[in-house]
Amino acid sequence: MNNGETPRRETLGLGMRLVLLGVMALVLLLASMLIYPLVKERMDNAEQAKASIALPWGKKQTIGGPMIVVPFAVAVKENGGDKLEVNQMVFIPDSLEIDVKVDPEVRARGIYKALLYRAEAIVTGNFVGVRRSKFPANTKVIYWEEASLRYGVSDIVGLKSFVKCEAGDKSYVLDKVTSETPQSLSFSSALESPIDSALVKEGFDFRLTVALNGNESLCFCPMGRITDVMMRLHWGNPSFGGRFLPDMREVTDSLTTARWKVLSINHQIPENFLMHDDGVRDDDSYSYRSYVYSGEQDDDNIATNEFAVRLLQPVSHYKQVDRSVKYAILLIVFTFLTIFFCDYFAKKHIPLFAFLLVGVAVLLFYTFLLSLSELMGFGWAYIISCVAVVGLATTYLYGFLRDKVYTMVGGGVMVLLYGMMYLLLTLENLPLLIGSIFLFIVLAVIMRLSLKMHW
Repeated sequence: MNNGETPRRETLGLGMRLVLLGVMALVLLLASMLIYPLVKERMDNAEQAKASIALPWGKKQTIGGPMIVVPFAVAVKENGGDKLEVNQMVFIPDSLEIDVKVDPEVRARGIYKALLYRAEAIVTGNFVGVRRSKFPANTKVIYWEEASLRYGVSDIVGLKSFVKCEAGDKSYVLDKVTSETPQSLSFSSALESPIDSALVKEGFDFRLTVALNGNESLCFCPMGRITDVMMRLHWGNPSFGGRFLPDMREVTDSLTTARWKVLSINHQIPENFLMHDDGVRDDDSYSYRSYVYSGEQDDDNIATNEFAVRLLQPVSHYKQVDRSVKYAILLIVFTFLTIFFCDYFAKKHIPLFAFLLVGVAVLLFYTFLLSLSELMGFGWAYIISCVAVVGLATTYLYGFLRDKVYTMVGGGVMVLLYGMMYLLLTLENLPLLIGSIFLFIVLAVIMRLSLKMHW
């Protein structure tokens, strides 16, 4: 005992003490792995809740152009006689212009939220006159009087009004639902209306309006020899995908404006194509079957010829919690080192069991963070969890040290550690560089302190 100082009880050498702390840190790291399944479970629950919100609202929607469908028949040999086999010829517009306004809307169910949207589109363009030369050479009959105008819809649940189409000097309401659509265009159903055969033969300009509810992403199908799309999205965090990127885009905090221009030589949709029918026409009744010519999907579930905009939300708090768990080993090790150095220079002897309890408190930080972030967002959840855990650890540290200076130093270092972790989690640029600089500084401090220790 020197000058009245409390004697230091040396039960383990510094080296052995550090080794045991390292083993303890590894055990706690393994325990932190149990947090990943918890985060995954909560994330799955959130996705299921979002899907249940979107289902009655409307799923991903695709906006394209109208189609003219003309039935025709070819003669085929069957049982020694001639039969008329009926097919449908589909014609897409010569030019297509889509002007769409998209307004996002957030709906909640319990603690879970889903990002939805309302889209209002004005679709204009023109059809050239349909000529007999567009049909197969062996065509026997063209049923001009049975021609129809169709408009494909990805999810009929999200359709908020009948599609009204002005064609030439006539007006049509497409209010009959049919499932006879080319599946390659990602339309699960279509609205249709009979159309004047004279318009089909002569060609016409058209203008139609469509209102849709959808979820997360909005796709566009270039169903024209020339397709021009103008979009105004009242959302400042879009992601563009699909086959074509916009030729022009302007993104602000609250508004995204984008424009695409796609030519027929850029995509794989022909100007006219068949929807075959297995049936044979002997009288006035016949059926249809859709013909799929190129319906491949990419990784984002966007049809090959489509392009899309996705409404991105800020980084999910679940992903941020998941990322923060990856830094658990750093928090555990640095917290142990902080207490270790405070203990040494204060000439006390904190038992290893106390280190274990502080390590458990660090793990509880992540469960607090996960549960609170579902209620108030990641930022406030991180602050509250940090204050709770650092406050508990600092109070516990003071119980052993009985020294306000070393206790304040230890608590301040822990606050700095959690603050740096938060900075790394929220940085979009240069997190690796800043993290490396931080680790370098910490290493330099540890090396400096180790020189003052009696090994």
